[in-house]
This record gives sequence, structure tokens and C-alpha cells, in this order.
Amino acid sequence: ASLRREGGTLDAEAWLKLPDALRAPVLDAWMHALGLDHPPDASRAELERQAACATSDSLPTLAWANTEIRIWDGRLHAMPPLTALPEAWQSQWNGAPLALPGDCGMLSLEAISASNGVHHPGVDPPLTVRFRRGGERIKPAGDPHTRELRDLFRQARIAPWLRARCPAIYENDELI
Repeated sequence: ASLRREGGTLDAEAWLKLPDALRAPVLDAWMHALGLDHPPDASRAELERQAACATSDSLPTLAWANTEIRIWDGRLHAMPPLTALPEAWQSQWNGAPLALPGDCGMLSLEAISASNGVHHPGVDPPLTVRFRRGGERIKPAGDPHTRELRDLFRQARIAPWLRARCPAIYENDELI
């Protein structure tokens, strides 16, 4: 439990510092708690090697039966394999709940509390939702300049494999 970090991740450096006899049971207990398959011995050895050699700009990924472990930000991130996103997917959106493709979830608006009750926001005219294609720029609220979306993702410490899965919302071809 002391090696677990936010988002159900595992501290890679602390895990590697465990005695050899504890490393496998700790990894297996963590994987079991996440409902994932533990790695075969060869994958476990490769995971240790990759975790020991991972640099801040690398993104090692190991996969086996219905499980992936990604090493990023000094942590092990375990998950079911991500589904491929449909190329060039986009959809018009009017604010109603929108099912995103693959394992990307649902896009919906939240009601805003106002002094005179609850306001349910709508969208008029419809917006366009799509996934990143690269090179997107956005002008954050309160910021006089546009910023590259990739830089904002980095600053926010969004995991690289999730960045492409974040829906981008456009109004008249402008990322909002």
C-alpha cells in the first residue's frame, strides 16, 4: 500500500528498491487489486529492466493477456489494453450526452448552479467533437495568448496515451 500513488499507479523506483523476494508478490497484489492479470515471468523480468532504464522522455509499454503496463512519470500504470481510435472520427454535438468511440467514455455537460436555481447549459449552434490530430492551439480563458494543446497537456501532467483520447471541442473550426 505504501508504494501506491494517485490513480492506482505504483511507484516504480520504490518497487525496484524492494528485495527481489518481495518485488513479484507486491506487483501481483497490485495487479490483483486492479482486477488485472499478473505478468508471466519473462514479462516481469522485462518490466524490471524497462523500469530501471526508463527515462523521462521514454514511454515503455509491456503487454500480455488482457493487460498493459506503461512506465511514465516514475510510476507503473496498469490497465486493460486500449482500443484503437477510429481514424478521423468526429461528431456534431448539441450538448446532449455523446458516446465517444472505443473506451473513451461519454461527453456530457454538467448543470451549473446559479443563484436562481440550476442552469442546464445547451449548445447552439452544434459544436464539432474530434480527437487530436496534432498542432492544435487553444486560447485558455484569461490568457491573452494561444497555447499549443500538447504543451498544456504536458503542464497538466496528462499521461501521453490519454492525450490522444481527450475529446477536442470546436466551434467554427476553433478549438474551444
